[in-house]
Amino acid sequence: MRNMKISAKLILGFAVIALVTAFVGGFGAIMIMDTDTKYSNMLTRNNNAILSLANLREDFQLERVNLRDIVISITDGQDAVEQRVSTYEAHSKNVTDSFIAYEKTVVDKQAEASFYDSQNTYEGAFTQAVASVIVAARNGNIDDAKDALANAAKTASPISKGLEDTVAYNDKVTNDESTDLTNNSVRTSIIQIIIVVASVIVAIALGLFISSIISKPIRKIVIAADAIAVGNMKVDARYESKDEVGQLAKAFESMVASIGEQVKVVEKVAGGDLAVDVKARSPEDIMGHGLTKLVDSLNEIFSEINNATSQVSTGSKQIADGAQS
Repeated sequence: MRNMKISAKLILGFAVIALVTAFVGGFGAIMIMDTDTKYSNMLTRNNNAILSLANLREDFQLERVNLRDIVISITDGQDAVEQRVSTYEAHSKNVTDSFIAYEKTVVDKQAEASFYDSQNTYEGAFTQAVASVIVAARNGNIDDAKDALANAAKTASPISKGLEDTVAYNDKVTNDESTDLTNNSVRTSIIQIIIVVASVIVAIALGLFISSIISKPIRKIVIAADAIAVGNMKVDARYESKDEVGQLAKAFESMVASIGEQVKVVEKVAGGDLAVDVKARSPEDIMGHGLTKLVDSLNEIFSEINNATSQVSTGSKQIADGAQS
C-alpha cells in the first residue's frame, strides 16, 4: 500500500468504508425482509388456521343442534323430519369442508394429533351415531332416536375436546412463533450494532493508518528541513515509496546531496584550496554560479597579491644590490 498514490489510498479508504456501510445496510435490509416474510407467513397461516378452526367449531355445534332438532321434529311428521335432515346435511357438509380447510394449515401432523383424533371420531363413531338417529327419526321411533342421539352426544364430547386442544395448540404455536420473531429481531439488532461498531472501528483504524503513512514521512522531511535551516547537514529524510510523498522525499534527498556538495566546495575554499572545480548544476543554479565567481575572484586576488609580492621582492633585491655596490 506504500507504493500507491495518495489519491488511490484515500479512494481505497473511502471505498472500504462505503463497502462496509453497504454491507451493514444490506444485512439489515435482508434481516428485516426475512423477519417481515416470516411474520407475514405466520399471520397468514395462523389466520387461516384460526378462521378454519372457528368455522369448524361453529358448524359442528350447529350440526349437533340440527341433529337434536331432527329428533324433536319426529312428532311433527315425516315432512318435518326430512326438512330437518336436509338442514343437518348442509351443516354436515360445512363441517367436512372446515375439517379439510383446517387440515391444509397443518404443519406438524404429530403435534396436532388431537385434531386428527377429532376428525377420525367425527368420520367414524359420530357419523355412525348420526346415521342411527336419522334412521330412527324416519321410522318415527322416537325412543330409538333419543338413544342414538345420546350416543351421538357421547361421541361428540371427545370431538369438542380435541378441537379445544387444537385451539390451545394454535395459541401456543402463535405465542412461540411470535416469541421467536421477537428474539430474531433482537438478535438482528444486536448483530447490526456489533457490525456498526466494528465498522466504525475499522473506519477509524483505516483512517489512522492512511494518515500515518502520509504524515509520518512528511514529518521526517519537516524535521530534516528544520535541521538544514540551522546548518545541520547530517540529516536523513529517506522514505522508500513510489507515491507522491516518496517522490518528495527523493527530491529532498537530492537537494540535501546537492547542498552537501556545495558545502564541501566551500570547506575546500575555506581550507585554501582554490583549485577546486565548481560545477553549476544548471543555468538557474545561483549558488553554483556564485561559488564559481567567488573562486575565480579569489584566484584573481591571490594572483595579484603574488604579482605584487614578486615586484616588491624584485625591487628590494635591486635596492640591496645597489647599496652593496
